[in-house]
Amino acid sequence: MLPPNGLFAKARKQNGETLELVLEDGTGEERLLVPPLELAEALARLEEDPSQPFEEPALDSEIMAEEPGIPERVPRPWEPPFGSRSSETFYRAAEVEVLDSGGILLLRRLITDGPDVLEITTPGGSLYTFDYYEAYRYLRPLLPR
Repeated sequence: MLPPNGLFAKARKQNGETLELVLEDGTGEERLLVPPLELAEALARLEEDPSQPFEEPALDSEIMAEEPGIPERVPRPWEPPFGSRSSETFYRAAEVEVLDSGGILLLRRLITDGPDVLEITTPGGSLYTFDYYEAYRYLRPLLPR
């Protein structure tokens, strides 16, 4: 499969221990080494069903009884309604460690009325955007299952 414009990836060490991502925007390029398993997990988080609400793990009733300051019900953070698409944009996000610089690569899947968008923010603050499904179909065969 051909890579999306501006995104290239290849295995760098034996047994796929490291994946090199090359991101370019026409004016320059960035090369980042990432763990393939971590990138696969991040893409899986972006694929999670956005209609499922975030749920806090239930607290053990014994712990709650011992700690009088803990309320019985932990409030959930607000999430936008994903059931119906509107003119608003919603997103899912995941992070991947960058091995060579020690920073974090931020992946965001923007869910819009049109084609979904993958935004990649590098540790240096650069932002690259791709068609989400093109980038996913390109990267998935390079990653562990």
